[in-house]
Amino acid sequence: GGNSNNGGLTGTFDGNGYTISNLTIEKIIKRGVGYVGLFGETAHAQIKNVTLDKFVYTVESYSSDATVGASIGGLVGYAELTDFTNATVKGTITTGMMEANNTHIGGLAGSLHASMENNQAYIVYVENCYADLTTALTEDGAHESGSVGGLFGYVNTYESAVAILNCATAGSLRGGMCAGGLAGSITSYVSIINCTSSASVRGLATEVTYAGGLVGQCLYDAVIMDSYATGA
Repeated sequence: GGNSNNGGLTGTFDGNGYTISNLTIEKIIKRGVGYVGLFGETAHAQIKNVTLDKFVYTVESYSSDATVGASIGGLVGYAELTDFTNATVKGTITTGMMEANNTHIGGLAGSLHASMENNQAYIVYVENCYADLTTALTEDGAHESGSVGGLFGYVNTYESAVAILNCATAGSLRGGMCAGGLAGSITSYVSIINCTSSASVRGLATEVTYAGGLVGQCLYDAVIMDSYATGA
C-alpha cells in the first residue's frame, strides 16, 4: 500500500477465473494514510474474473495523530474510478488503529471514489461480486471513525456515479462509526440494485454509530432497490 491517491494500477486486471489463495499482509502505518490490499490503489481501472480466497490482513497504527489512517480492501485499498466485475473475495481484516485514525474497510475495496475529471463525468460499475468478510479489532485497537462494509467501507462521488448491481455479501462486520452489510457509508449518486447481504453487522464507535443491514450511513441522494438483508 502506498500513501498517495494518484498512482497504482491503471488499466485492466483480468484474473481469467483463477483463484489467489492465502495472501497475508501485515502493515504498520506510521504516518499518512496507508492503502492496503492486493493492489494498494487503482485509478481508471477494471478488476474482473478473479477470486481472492482466505486472505488475512493485519493493519496497525501506533500514532494517535488524526492525519494517520488507512483504507483497506481485499482487492484494493483505495479505488478511484475502478470497475469490479465477477470478483469473489473471502478473508479476514484485523485492525489495531488508534481512536483518531480514520479507517475504511471493505471486502472489495476500503474506499471507492468516482469523480469528474477534465469536465467528464463517469459511472463506476460493480457487478456480480461476492464478499465474505470478517473484520476484527486487536486487543488494544479502536475504530471510532471511518467505516466498514461487506463490499466497500466508503463510497464517495463527485459529479459522477456508482452503480452496484447483483452483488451479495456474508460474514461478520465489526467496527467503524458507519457499518453496513454492503457499504459502511455512501454519498450521492450511488445506486444499489438487486443486492443481498447475510452479514452480521455491528458498529463499534462509542460516541455515534450508524449500522445497517445493507448500508450504515446514506448521505444525500442515493437509491437502493430490490435489495434485502438477512444478517443479525
